[in-house]
Amino acid sequence: MTDSHPLPSSILPVGDNPEPLRFPHFPTSFQCVIFRNWNMVAPARLAEVLQCREEIVCAEAKAMGLTKADLQRCEVFAKRGFVTLIRINWELLNYAQLLTLLDWSEEQLNDTLQNDDFLWAKMGHAKPRCEEVFHRELTVEERRRTEEIRRILAPLAAEKHTARPFDFSKYFRREGSRKPIRRDNFFGRKIIYGYPSPYGNVLEESKVDPYPDDLLQSLAACGINAIWVPVVLYKMIPWEEAPSLSAEWSIRMENLRKIIAKAAKFHLKVFVYLNEPRGLPAKCFLGEKKLREKYFGAIEESADKIAFCTSKPAVLPLLADRVERFFRQLPDLGGAFLITRSENLTHCLSREEATECPACRKRALPELLAEINRTIVTAAHRGNPDAKIYCWNWAWAEDVVSTATAEKSRSDGFASNPERIFAGVLDHLPASASVMAVSESGVPVQVGKTRTRVRDYSISHAGPSEVSRLFFQMARKRHLGTAAKVQLSNSWECASVPYIPATFLVAEHLERLREAGVDDLLVSWTLGGYPSPNLELLSLSHRRMVQRRFGNKAAPEITLALQNFSEAFRAFPFSVEVAYRSPHNMGPANLLFGTPTGRMATMVGNPVDDLDSWCGVYSPEEYLSALEKLSHKWHIGLRHLQKAMSAISAGHRKDGEDLASVAEACHLLFSSAARQGRFIQLRNSGKEPGKIIRLLREEQEAARRMLKLVLSDPRIGFEPSNHYMFTANELMEKIINCEFLINSSRRFAVPSGMLDCKCDL
Repeated sequence: MTDSHPLPSSILPVGDNPEPLRFPHFPTSFQCVIFRNWNMVAPARLAEVLQCREEIVCAEAKAMGLTKADLQRCEVFAKRGFVTLIRINWELLNYAQLLTLLDWSEEQLNDTLQNDDFLWAKMGHAKPRCEEVFHRELTVEERRRTEEIRRILAPLAAEKHTARPFDFSKYFRREGSRKPIRRDNFFGRKIIYGYPSPYGNVLEESKVDPYPDDLLQSLAACGINAIWVPVVLYKMIPWEEAPSLSAEWSIRMENLRKIIAKAAKFHLKVFVYLNEPRGLPAKCFLGEKKLREKYFGAIEESADKIAFCTSKPAVLPLLADRVERFFRQLPDLGGAFLITRSENLTHCLSREEATECPACRKRALPELLAEINRTIVTAAHRGNPDAKIYCWNWAWAEDVVSTATAEKSRSDGFASNPERIFAGVLDHLPASASVMAVSESGVPVQVGKTRTRVRDYSISHAGPSEVSRLFFQMARKRHLGTAAKVQLSNSWECASVPYIPATFLVAEHLERLREAGVDDLLVSWTLGGYPSPNLELLSLSHRRMVQRRFGNKAAPEITLALQNFSEAFRAFPFSVEVAYRSPHNMGPANLLFGTPTGRMATMVGNPVDDLDSWCGVYSPEEYLSALEKLSHKWHIGLRHLQKAMSAISAGHRKDGEDLASVAEACHLLFSSAARQGRFIQLRNSGKEPGKIIRLLREEQEAARRMLKLVLSDPRIGFEPSNHYMFTANELMEKIINCEFLINSSRRFAVPSGMLDCKCDL
């Protein structure tokens, strides 16, 4: 073995460095690397990773039944699909080989893991200790098994791959070609994130246009009038005492100006998301005693972050100066929305690290939140008096930190007296401020005997909640503008489709917000930005939306289909844990394991076989029964949709086919999650091997059906911050995975009935 991949330095995180998962459905690990990355990484690059010649990589791919490499697809994934590439290789390649595959520096990978929408968390806060993977000659048995893979894939060879990854332009053009919806008086600003826009580096110098014209036109056509962009102040405005942190700030600022100017052509305003004062890399200030004493407080060592201490006299003036300079340079900016507590470390009371700051530990949380929001709002309006600033109450009234002054919370996570906390902030905001709340935050949920509450990201359980209504009422009494943050197109309940066709739930939610007198809406986080039928409900009645999209003749059956989808979706077993960790976002692409892996599911990253985490607060039976109920009712909706297709006129045919594709993908995702849970139960019990095989066959068929959708629709599997949550290669691998488990169960008649898959890679 040649050591062409030296170990990287210690800047890359490792966590607890577990043993990697094993994938015995491939004869060797190098074949798994080739298979997963095929048509996403150029063969020449794979050859460099595996220390062999390019023609050998191509020959090994052909031996497994893979078609000739498409270099154009590889180029696109190199630019836009790096999160997917990191995810699919995380358990296969060590850091050195991963850097070779990405053609990145250690600094670039470290920055991406730490700052690209919690990617390190999605990877489980741990890098498996993967051994070096290299090409070698196959044994006779390995060649036989390789031929089996080729045989399994042979029936799929006729499937045409018409979809180009990340190519959403034809969908945007179709949406943008519609007659624009008449502007309504229900809501003022309707702000959305761009469907194809990268999250972590949207303002970096890039060949990728984060807001193409056809997207902006399609958003405007369905009634959206603003878009949002995430920014970090220290990357936009130079800080003289640590200039390296804001390197290339002028490039980012100019790119933001370009987005503002482009959006204006479509009568769209641009808002920025500010999560400030954002914590800084602690390592940059290790030897800076004076700076640390002047500006900083709590430290989050696990993430190498140090918080600005707003109790220190120099910090709020510094924050105000940065904010004013930022807004003064952007006179056409629509405004901003602020989060002053979040998963990111900001001030000293934003996280559990509060106990490390003696000054902030003694302060009341509402007082500290009020002064930060007041500082930003006042400074922003000095720089740009016309900017609209929303102070978001995310986590104001929840027990996110452990301090003596924090409000004691109930078991459902919500403070026992949110009114006092809200008043403590609202009473000290300037009259020019607006405020925002997650509409559905606090909506009660019951699945079986278990009761919980929605945190956010829910379409299945519509708001506004009692807590949100209270917040809006208190704001109006103080003459503050109000906004609700909602998810309309999709949510983490089903993020890998462009929209969830539970349109009656969306219409119900919007009607309640109108009745509550809410002024403006943030209609998506990073997910949910697709210009879907759901967004048309901002301005049209449900009946009118259906007629406009599908025609009068097909409307009755389409309406029945949408009613069934909506009623089915009410059964979704919502909790934050379920939304983040259950396999419903990967569906049939999530691999099955013949023996328990012992690994924990990660946040929207890798569900593995961690059924306990999938269930969240629910029992396995409550969770699986709810998904099975959802899937059954959804299937009834699919039957109505199938009937409707015969009545759809040629002019509405594309819209009908679009709905059919998305609705089937949703059904496959939900039903597969339930099926995988039942498989794990039976696998662990060692009972009913015949039923296990039946479940494996059903999962194989689900993967085949999803593969057809993915090959024809580039939106299926995509989510902006995760890039592709599953790919065609992973679905083909799942088919191989299931066949291997079926054959293993027949080959090894173990007394327990469990599948023996401890084959050596």
